Amino acid sequence: MELFPDRVMGNAALDRLSNQSYHIVLEGDSYRRSTRPKINIKTDQ
Repeated sequence: MELFPDRVMGNAALDRLSNQSYHIVLEGDSYRRSTRPKINIKTDQ
C-alpha cells in the first residue's frame, strides 16, 4: 500500500512536512499478522 502513487509527489509532501529530518524507506514483508482473528458475530436477521 502506498500513500502517494507518484514518487515525486510523495517526496515533495515529505519535504514540506519534515524539515531537518531523514527519509527512511522500509521494503519487504510486514511483521504484522497477515490475517485477523475470526470473530463469530450472530445477528438476528
